[in-house]
Amino acid sequence: GTPKILSAFSEKVVSPNEPISLVCHVKGTPLPTVTWTLDDDPVIKDSNHRMDRIITTEGHVLSYLNVSHTQVTDGGVYRCTCNNSAGSVSYQARIN
Repeated sequence: GTPKILSAFSEKVVSPNEPISLVCHVKGTPLPTVTWTLDDDPVIKDSNHRMDRIITTEGHVLSYLNVSHTQVTDGGVYRCTCNNSAGSVSYQARIN
């Protein structure tokens, strides 16, 4: 069925160099792919930005975005978008 977001990160204020971990917990059949954007630009994987996904025993997807050392440029509206052949759903919140 269409992807559904079961839970997701909330808005927060972080200090510079503080690590942040954002998570989107989604389900759908077939398994949705989750993509992350910051202010509508794709988040680029590098030494400071890591994305992981875990498939739970129920067949849900936990998608993580981890930023190890937050910079000013990491602030903005983060969105996780979940897509599968049945449809698409997204969630966003501001991290300052």
